[in-house]
Amino acid sequence: MAKPATGIWKSGSGFPEVTVRAVKEYTDAEGYFLAAVDIAGEPESLELDPEEWDIFVKANALMPA
Repeated sequence: MAKPATGIWKSGSGFPEVTVRAVKEYTDAEGYFLAAVDIAGEPESLELDPEEWDIFVKANALMPA
C-alpha cells in the first residue's frame, strides 16, 4: 500500500475514527513518512513505511470514509 490518504478513516472493528491531517515523506529515509493524525480526537504523529501503515489499517479494520 502507498502512503495514507488524508481524510477520515473509519473502523469496522470498533477502533476509534482516525483522521489523517497531513503526510510528509522523508527525503533522507526513502519510503518512510510522518503522518499527522487524530485518533479519537487526540493528535498523534506516526512514523511509518507503507508496509507498517498497511498493517495498522488491517489490524484496525480501517477504511477511508
